[in-house]
Amino acid sequence: MLLGILLKESTLPIKVYNVGCCPRKREFEIDLARATSKKLLKQIELKKLDAYISSVTLAEIVWVVYKESGYKKAKEVQSYLGELLELQIVKVIPLEESIVYRMLALIEKYNLSFVDALAVSTAINFKSSLVTRDVRLRKSKK
Repeated sequence: MLLGILLKESTLPIKVYNVGCCPRKREFEIDLARATSKKLLKQIELKKLDAYISSVTLAEIVWVVYKESGYKKAKEVQSYLGELLELQIVKVIPLEESIVYRMLALIEKYNLSFVDALAVSTAINFKSSLVTRDVRLRKSKK
């Protein structure tokens, strides 16, 4: 599972890449059209991609795994994410006021959920591309 990883690179508007779907351009060394979450995470672990995650998305990942697979699996995921953060392989972007203020407009314009709007708003604020498995977010890339 990979939700809301931000890849630092381009300028606005942000690009929303869905792992397993076909982006219009290949911007990175790996082909995002054929990438799996594991392959992408491997590239991040090897520091071939600069990856960031919002603090809200970090919490969402653990929550979704807990809800779908239980406490033990959620603790494993939390431990893995902790290692990535400790080694500074993935860096956390804290929630800022400007992200929250933009979130409401994104919810209204694109009918996004609270967490999805925060992820998109964070990507816009951080001038990065958003990599996700959530196909609903593709409509917010405009």
